[in-house]
Amino acid sequence: MNFRPSQSLRAPRLALASALLLLALPSCGNDDGRPKRHPATGKVLVDGKGTGGIQIRLVPVDRLRDVDALRPSGVTDDGGAYRLGTYDEDDGAPVGRYKVILFWPDAPPGQSRPKDLFGGRYAKPESSVFELTIADGENQLADIETAKAAAPAKPRPTTRRNAALGPDPDGPSAK
Repeated sequence: MNFRPSQSLRAPRLALASALLLLALPSCGNDDGRPKRHPATGKVLVDGKGTGGIQIRLVPVDRLRDVDALRPSGVTDDGGAYRLGTYDEDDGAPVGRYKVILFWPDAPPGQSRPKDLFGGRYAKPESSVFELTIADGENQLADIETAKAAAPAKPRPTTRRNAALGPDPDGPSAK
């Protein structure tokens, strides 16, 4: 008798492997029970140039004050480019209209509390002038163009007169 066990077990092994593959397929892809996200990339330009380290966050237009709303975010690279992520670093953003908030720290992460080089102009979604729309599929978003905040005005030196009485109504030339 010329019996080879490997041939007789080949069909059941193939059937088992096929069944396992079919069971594994539903777990592939973006069906993780979370809202579907779509790849989204863009660029932030400051005074016409790409700049790294700018934090960008999207806030749904219809849920500006909802702290539980999904807020996709990203950070610009040295050329000003960013990729949005909602749950992971670059997993995209759900479809919708968003207000854009920007924060440009003056110090690297881990330092003392950084100041915003935009001077807080784009820190609140209610007052942000930037708006983006995420659509189904791949999204190449319009450039966000802005300018660096002007340096804050330097305070005048305090003298005894203007500290106690306020500014001299006659001005310095009256003396």
